[in-house]
Amino acid sequence: MSLQSQKSEAKDSLAHLLSAYIAVLNDEKQNALEHFLQTSVESHRLYALNQVVGMFIKSEQFFDAKLALKELCHLSPRYLTKLAHLEFLTGDSLAAVNTYNEYLSQFGEDIHAWIALANVFIRLGAIESAQIALNYVLSVEPDNKQATTLLSSLS
Repeated sequence: MSLQSQKSEAKDSLAHLLSAYIAVLNDEKQNALEHFLQTSVESHRLYALNQVVGMFIKSEQFFDAKLALKELCHLSPRYLTKLAHLEFLTGDSLAAVNTYNEYLSQFGEDIHAWIALANVFIRLGAIESAQIALNYVLSVEPDNKQATTLLSSLS
């Protein structure tokens, strides 16, 4: 791709992003969605997909929200926890476990994600797995009240 065509793509992508935000301000949801989905530059796409996910969740289009979140996860694995949480809330607990595991394989120091994973395990009845996750949290943060409370409730 030539430098000129890259500049043109960036300009078009930014124009779609700005048009989308203007449509949001004018309460033109469908128009905003169409413009957000036409962004192509990665930094614009991150902003656009964040908005799209919010729009889909607000309108209870959870399948579409998951698709948009999956694309966000390809741009940045930091969004994996949001995807896992949405999977959990929509009843796909096994997918949530897999997504949390994928996230924790990259960001194992995230205590909040470990606690969220423990909560999913509890919902699945996988008490031993929940205890392992909570014990890990307590090995890193011995005074973590949330992990202590959850762990004692499992006994």
